[in-house]
Parts: sequence; structure tokens; C-alpha cells
Amino acid sequence: MKKIVKIIILVLVLILVGFGSYFLSRKITENYINENLVVKDIKIKDFIDKFNDNLKKENISEKLELGNTIAFNKTFWLELTDNIDIAVLVDEEKEKKEDSIVRITALSYDSKLEKTKEYEKYLKVLIKTNNDKLSSKEIEKIIDKASDMSKATDKNDTKTSPTYDYKGLGVDKTITSNDNAYRIARYK
Repeated sequence: MKKIVKIIILVLVLILVGFGSYFLSRKITENYINENLVVKDIKIKDFIDKFNDNLKKENISEKLELGNTIAFNKTFWLELTDNIDIAVLVDEEKEKKEDSIVRITALSYDSKLEKTKEYEKYLKVLIKTNNDKLSSKEIEKIIDKASDMSKATDKNDTKTSPTYDYKGLGVDKTITSNDNAYRIARYK
């Protein structure tokens, strides 16, 4: 009889440990995904402030401003330099445009800058602004993967690289005869 009681107690303990492990691992996994793999929604005004702060940290004197934007089809075009623009696609335009939620950003630049890679410092800032938990090494990896045009799809005079998904971002590169762009989608 004592042997049966010990077996029943052991089985009950194992069941409790199993359920506890399941719920603990589920909670840890959910926390990891929420903290590392998904970027949080951000208003366009906050995005611009964060972008400008990251420019300052990199000792870059340019600055984005929402005031001089051209808005077309839920996309705001922000001029950064003469040859580089930042495009921001929002979920929906709010009455106060600064409250619109950012969904996709892009760095568009004159294709003549491809050889000098002058655009790259701004691209790094843009990626960092979209997910500030990324290290410099991870940002370099994202740029390298998105720049890989070996499997690019051709549509008319446009080539687009496959999208590289990493920590809540989807990044690809588009090349046309005049302009190139890196697009960064922010996944919910």
C-alpha cells in the first residue's frame, strides 16, 4: 500500500512540474518575442525625434523635419540632403499628421551615390531608429543581406532584392535607373 501511495505522489509531482514548466516556458517565450522580435508602434513625430537623436549620436549635422513634407497616398517624403530622402508610410493619416503611426520607412537616394556609399551612414541611422535594440554588427548584417541582388526580381526597369526579415523588421533594396531605395517594414 505504501508503494502505491509513493507512486501516486510521484506521478502528481511530475504532473505539477510538467504544467509548471509548460506555463513558465510559454511566459518566457512570449516575453522574448515581445521584447526582441517585434517593434512597437511609433507616431511619426516621435519617429522623427528619435531619428534626429540618432543622427546627433553619429555626429551627423542633417536633421529631419515634419514641417516641410510632401504627403501623398499615406506617404510622407522628408528631405534629408539634396540626394537623400526619407519616406514614411503610415497606417492611416490622422487629422494631426504628427500622430500618424509609422508602418514602413525608406531611404531613397540618387543612384550616383552607390559607388561612394555616402547614403550608408543614414541607412544605419534609419535601421537603428526602427529597432534601437540592434547592435552595429546586426545592422551591418541587415544591410549586407538586403543589398544581395543575386536573387532580385525584375519588373520593367526596377530590380528588387528579396526581403530580409530580422527582429521585427523586413528590409529590401530596390534599384531603378535613377534612384535606389532601402525599404524597412515595421512588423507588429
